[in-house]
Amino acid sequence: MGQYIKIEIKRLFHTLPGFFLAVSGVLLLGVFFLLLAGHFLPEVLEVKPFRVGFCAEGGDMMSEYVREYVQQMESTEGLIEFCEMQSREIEAALREGELAAGIMIPERTAESIMDGTNIPIRVLLSGGTDTPERYLQSELLLVLTECGAALIDVPQAETLLLYELQAENPEELGTVLDLFHMGLVLERENWFEKETVSAFGSIDTETYYMAAGMTLLFLFWGLGSGSFFREQEKNLPLLLERQGIPLFFQQEVRQVLFIGLYLIPVPILYLAANAGGAGMAVSPAAADPGKTAVALVLCGAMLAMQCGFFFQLAPTTGSGIFLNGIWGLIGFFGAGGVLPTVFLPRNLAGVCSAFPAGICMEFFRQIISEKRGAEVQVIKCSILWCLFFGAGGQLLFYGRQWSKKRK
Repeated sequence: MGQYIKIEIKRLFHTLPGFFLAVSGVLLLGVFFLLLAGHFLPEVLEVKPFRVGFCAEGGDMMSEYVREYVQQMESTEGLIEFCEMQSREIEAALREGELAAGIMIPERTAESIMDGTNIPIRVLLSGGTDTPERYLQSELLLVLTECGAALIDVPQAETLLLYELQAENPEELGTVLDLFHMGLVLERENWFEKETVSAFGSIDTETYYMAAGMTLLFLFWGLGSGSFFREQEKNLPLLLERQGIPLFFQQEVRQVLFIGLYLIPVPILYLAANAGGAGMAVSPAAADPGKTAVALVLCGAMLAMQCGFFFQLAPTTGSGIFLNGIWGLIGFFGAGGVLPTVFLPRNLAGVCSAFPAGICMEFFRQIISEKRGAEVQVIKCSILWCLFFGAGGQLLFYGRQWSKKRK
């Protein structure tokens, strides 16, 4: 058995020329994807102003003031085009998909904020997130609505409390406080930090594509060493079995050595990911480095098992490269490796996020952005995929040998 292991190690070393050639090809493929993303991203990420129906009821001076203010808010400048309409027109336009949202401000709304009667403002969202544009619109409107409601709550609560506690001249004091706090509310863009609603989620573009590039390299790391799984002699496994080396052991040696090949870039990727995340805020839920390293090792084992499985499934080395490439690129593209997932069909993105490529990509994003905490989930998914591809490789190997025995 020891001699057999040495022979298999030598066979693995003989695949190094093809290995280096494949790694070079993967690097060129990564450059191609970057150019592809650079060509399409500026167009798809362009935020165009979207239409919002607006109806402010009432003809008094305060209603007119509210009407003029909403249409001139600095926080929505360049993003929202307000269209003054009747309430029924807004509802009909929302059903037809002509508006992203509708805002209906009843009469005496401003006064109700001051005296505590709280007449509700209706904000109707279209609810459609089937396209990237609608998704970004929905997210942005939710942020704006939550910010406005949060800042109104605080001064209103303080004003109502002082109304009750002040015994002398409560109306005069209340009016002063109302004017002060309404000014605070109406200038809310000066009190909130800017929050970017991005197709890349909570990370920036550079971090997003750094994780994608690392995933692509890791995914196809051993693609040029597929000939390692090719049998050099038709009956050699059966002859070795007669010499006391079980078929299970033969296949296991190949799988373990191929995993070892995939573990070579693990320290480099780990250091590169942490270097990419240097200077970012560390999440309180960040995991310890040991757990992160274990998850990264299991990701490598999962990708090695996957690569070996498709090479054994294919009749030739070339077709094995083709199967690995198709499976890997589908998972890579569907998990947002080229374009963010909001620009892809929802079903495709949902399925591909559970593929090995999607699992690795999400894990690299967490490492780089220092927002960890999902290592346990990555470890579980990696183990399941390892069992699936490992058992599949054993079954394929056994099936071929059993077929030879019958002949």
